[in-house]
Amino acid sequence: MYNSSETSTRIRQLAKAKGIQMAELQEKCGLSKNTIMQSGKSQEGMKAKNLYAIAELLECSVDYLLGRTDNPNETGISVTDNNQMSLTGNNSISVNSAVPNKDTLTEQFMQKFEQLDFDDKVDVMQYVKNKK
Repeated sequence: MYNSSETSTRIRQLAKAKGIQMAELQEKCGLSKNTIMQSGKSQEGMKAKNLYAIAELLECSVDYLLGRTDNPNETGISVTDNNQMSLTGNNSISVNSAVPNKDTLTEQFMQKFEQLDFDDKVDVMQYVKNKK
């Protein structure tokens, strides 16, 4: 289960270990002054785009920040279906080009999917997962 306090703690600890001040981290990620502290007190936590920006700056996975894994360089989820889609530890999502028996519609989907930004890819994957 998501724990916004744990996410805030992990961000602070990792930033400290990398010698990054919280004010600097928040500024570089385009966050307001107390965003991380406030999100730690909130049940809602942070927006995906903010977590992604922080993970990029701290060179870790979003799943690590969310407490889904204890390894900063790997994801704690597996969003795969016959290796057709994968979520990797470097916060990128791609569609495997080795999908068998691709028809024209599948090819078009894969091309459009690759053009999406990270948050939109996650939204598409969650939508597909919930349709099963």
